[in-house]
Amino acid sequence: MQKACDALKDKIARVLAHDQKIEADVADFDFVNGEVVYRKDPSRRETFRKLADRIIMMPLDLPSGMSAGLDASVFFEADKSMVSFNANCCIVEVDEETGRFEIKRWVTCEDVGNAINPLIVDGQMHGAIIQGLSNAMFEEFVFNEEGQQLTADFENYKMATAADVPDIELNYTCTPSPYTPLGSRGCAEGRPSSVSGALVNAVCDALSPFGVEINELPIRPNTVWRHIQAAKDAMKSRGASS
Repeated sequence: MQKACDALKDKIARVLAHDQKIEADVADFDFVNGEVVYRKDPSRRETFRKLADRIIMMPLDLPSGMSAGLDASVFFEADKSMVSFNANCCIVEVDEETGRFEIKRWVTCEDVGNAINPLIVDGQMHGAIIQGLSNAMFEEFVFNEEGQQLTADFENYKMATAADVPDIELNYTCTPSPYTPLGSRGCAEGRPSSVSGALVNAVCDALSPFGVEINELPIRPNTVWRHIQAAKDAMKSRGASS
């Protein structure tokens, strides 16, 4: 869209230069406060609205080779991937007697380059992190011994709701991408992937006195409890053997 707008700005500037008989490059015109202004002589100007109306509704005597209308089709493909970066901080509290854990705080820092629409980016990050937590804590394909899927609908396939997730503290840093026109980066599909690691590592850190190491998903109280019991049994065995 940005590159298409650049093409249209060039066209509008060329028309103004042509109409006012200015020998100038399109880069010599500024688009400010609803007007197109010749930088070297600010008295040579016209409103954006009048120029748009002139090109669309009265396309007579246009510069040589120029067609009427204000539309442009431009395609863009980045030379390299538009990768974004993030870091998560998860603080959990684990009940060693039951295996239940509670996320007390979730803080994240995102680098999506220049955010074109920050509100949309906020929504994307909230949704992606919740999707990651849902996958880490609840979502699972379960099959019976005959291979029949038992979690084939949302009655049996648990997904996170607002009651299951913590408040998410979003923070941003900005490293503009040198490979996109606006310095923006992609901030969509890959975001949930780091969430499960942060959550599981936080649980393992809370249980570090037991040496618990969890490497499977979903992470649920019953699985955490089993890991704790196995660790306690191992500690008892070592104590007995010594």
